[in-house]
Amino acid sequence: MKQYMPIKPTKWGIKVWGRADANNGYISAFEVYTGRKGNRTEKGRGATIVKGLTEQLHGTYRHVFYDNFFSSVDLALDLLRAGLYSCGTLRSNCKGFPALLKPVVKGLDTRGSSKTYQNGNLTVTVWQDNRPVTLIFHQVRPYHYQLCSAQEPRRYNSHLFLP
Repeated sequence: MKQYMPIKPTKWGIKVWGRADANNGYISAFEVYTGRKGNRTEKGRGATIVKGLTEQLHGTYRHVFYDNFFSSVDLALDLLRAGLYSCGTLRSNCKGFPALLKPVVKGLDTRGSSKTYQNGNLTVTVWQDNRPVTLIFHQVRPYHYQLCSAQEPRRYNSHLFLP
């Protein structure tokens, strides 16, 4: 049941995936990873985990946030069809990444610059920080998004305590 995680400070441990409430931080659902099922390789494990943890929320139109390990265009579309909004960082080499934005990921040179691609209610934005950050979300009405200056996220996050 213990898993080897070479990137973590403690190399061996138990992987637990969880769904937490944004207001109070309480874990409302979790899944212990017990290893690969059968002898086949797992494809789309991140999407499978998110779909499993959000199954009880279908049709509630709540907002689900995840990082790029779990994120894909297919997952965002599946969650929207299930009645959930989502937002996550996206790897530019993932399956379904918009072809229009592939050259943009390497082409943004000024910090704070961005490019956005929108198809219906699905939006993908590439924003240049120290390196490009790609976001996928469908929490805004189509064609009603607002871009902010490079200083805006810093002001918004100023209340956070950093170590």
